[in-house]
Amino acid sequence: MSGPASFAGSSESFQRGRVRRRYVENRSWEYTGAVNAWTNLTADEEAWVRLFAADLSDQRYVRRASPRKQSLQRQPRVHQGRNRRARLAFSDVHHDLWDYDLPAAPVLGDITVNGRRIKAVAQVTKEGFVFVFDRVTGQPVWPIVERPVPGSTTPGERTSTTQPFPTKPLPFERQGVSVDDLIDFTPELRAEAIEITKRYVTGPLYTPPSIKGDGPNDTKGTLQLPGSVGGADWNGAAFDPDTAILYVPSVTGTFAADLIPAIPAERTCDTKMELAEFVTGPRGLPLFKPPYGRITAINLNTGDQVWMKPNGRRPA
Repeated sequence: MSGPASFAGSSESFQRGRVRRRYVENRSWEYTGAVNAWTNLTADEEAWVRLFAADLSDQRYVRRASPRKQSLQRQPRVHQGRNRRARLAFSDVHHDLWDYDLPAAPVLGDITVNGRRIKAVAQVTKEGFVFVFDRVTGQPVWPIVERPVPGSTTPGERTSTTQPFPTKPLPFERQGVSVDDLIDFTPELRAEAIEITKRYVTGPLYTPPSIKGDGPNDTKGTLQLPGSVGGADWNGAAFDPDTAILYVPSVTGTFAADLIPAIPAERTCDTKMELAEFVTGPRGLPLFKPPYGRITAINLNTGDQVWMKPNGRRPA
């Protein structure tokens, strides 16, 4: 099966094309790149459909925060057909600030939903979602809704006001940071964990990275959960065609998404990501309570989770 070789690993075709320009402002496509298919490709030979997860953003580490050079590009995931036309171009993250590029190959499976047989494709994500589509028509199997998400506090940065959330299946991983997620082996450990989190910005999924300050009242970045290693990652997911169950391994990894001023020579950005500190909890223990990894079974005929089992003894 053939397809446009320029898609994976080349940014020029999208920088100069309509797909790219549709999602950016003030000609920022001229200095924004990093188009790639980060993981393996998937093909359905019978339906003549090629499916791959594509990353169109380089804004995860170098931030175009200037209002005059603002890029609001999305990350289409293109499913390519025999005629080389995109049957599906879906943006699972708008203006990706979190390194939430799709990490795993799309998974094919034939499912039955409300009595209708569907040739489906399931895409697992770092943020803990499963997006399920009809791989022939490109339509979602269950509705995907845009929901409001927190805005950026970084001066000059304008983020997407909404992100897409699948209504089914439910997330297979913990999302966002709250007090209830913190280690609770003893009341004292919980109290110490709360004090640690006060040094950082916390909030729901898609809370943007924040500026790291040196002052006594400054925060040290945003606690991002899941982190850039997942949720799901390169290991992907597995589909059982006899039961229509999707098995998803994942990790509950977090880190501090912190921004620092860019060097003067980097004229297209004001801030950039620093080292993404992995934050430990009180007395060298994990900051969050277990499980730190899990395997989740999801029935794709119904979109419901069947079970979840902890996987691993400590944070990865």
